[in-house]
Amino acid sequence: MKQVSFAINSLGHTVGVRSLTTGDASRNNVVMSVLTLGSGWHNNHHAFPRAAILRFRWWQFDPSGFVIASLERLGLAWNVRRVDVDALASRRIATRVEGA
Repeated sequence: MKQVSFAINSLGHTVGVRSLTTGDASRNNVVMSVLTLGSGWHNNHHAFPRAAILRFRWWQFDPSGFVIASLERLGLAWNVRRVDVDALASRRIATRVEGA
């Protein structure tokens, strides 16, 4: 498992998709996200490094974020940092629609 964590720092900057603006080449990688229980959303992490939950789309697999949110609901975690909707929208990379 340790090797998978190290792979985040190399693959997370070379393989995957950039959906948010950051000052680096960080990328989201679905496979790495599954292997690391959510840490593969590396571009999400670099855009909002203090966020506890890295799932910004309904389909993003983030079991670690789910556990943190569950602990918060049970009163076992508090001051959980989330990303504001406006902050997230301001970081989104615009994608051009073909034919538009």
